[in-house]
Amino acid sequence: MSIEDLNKKDLFIHLASIGFTLGVFGCGLISAVIATLTAGDGSIHFCNPEFLEMIGDPTLAILLQVLAEGLYGVIAFGGTFVYYIEEWGMMKATLSHFLMLSVSFFLMAYFLKWYTIYSPTAILVFSLCFVTAYALIWFLEYLSYKSQIKKINDGLTRLKEEGM
Repeated sequence: MSIEDLNKKDLFIHLASIGFTLGVFGCGLISAVIATLTAGDGSIHFCNPEFLEMIGDPTLAILLQVLAEGLYGVIAFGGTFVYYIEEWGMMKATLSHFLMLSVSFFLMAYFLKWYTIYSPTAILVFSLCFVTAYALIWFLEYLSYKSQIKKINDGLTRLKEEGM
């Protein structure tokens, strides 16, 4: 069974479940890097020290962090569902997806204490990193789809030339 064979509900569930896993691992890596750099004590940290202090219990802090990261993954990957809405063009789908991701990213990052709203520099750096990463991923996906479309068109051209 391919993705195209799934109904819309099953497609969203499929995308969201992949997203939860990717969110936990991808954002978990980002959390560890930010927490380790923020602490600056030479140890590896999995939670930002400020977030850990705010929550008070290390186990609960890690659990909340994993849930927040997984939820972001659900929004990020499950949100690609907008590209399957046939009535929407590429621009509308991309803008909708970008807005979903940017709002949820900044809310998650603020909740996990990756940045403070009192630091315009941190907000600018996070914004630039987010927009750069989003644009790079979008461009790579675009190239992939463009290549797939070319293969399909080439196959159709060959069929037409063979008289089928």
